[in-house]
Amino acid sequence: PRNSIEATVAGSFMLLGVVGLEGERKGDVLPLTFYWKCLTPPVASYGFLLTFLDEVQKPYAQVYHPIGYRVFPPSHWEKGRRYAETYSLVLPELLPGKTYELTLSVIEEGTFHPVLLEKEGLITEFLSIGEISEPL
Repeated sequence: PRNSIEATVAGSFMLLGVVGLEGERKGDVLPLTFYWKCLTPPVASYGFLLTFLDEVQKPYAQVYHPIGYRVFPPSHWEKGRRYAETYSLVLPELLPGKTYELTLSVIEEGTFHPVLLEKEGLITEFLSIGEISEPL
């Protein structure tokens, strides 16, 4: 993907990138594609939390999505394979003229504990994946 992220999730799989943040909305829906690579199938299932941050980095809204739609979770992925997951992000009511930073964090399903992400040697609980603006 053009928007390369390459962050390792719990040492088991990678978020290679996300496509569609700069794409065309269909009403209040933004079609996104997440690209994943399985390093070793994890035991647990995971979901991601998208957080919209306002201009002072205060959370404005959050959206949760189970990775693999619970039908094909990472625990069923094959080592070394890449997967593309299409996700229709229903946008929260955004304020006109505002730009929001979109961050992604990964949560272990069942416990809802945050999962550490590693990108370029840095370990974090969330990653910035882009911006979304609401036109006037």
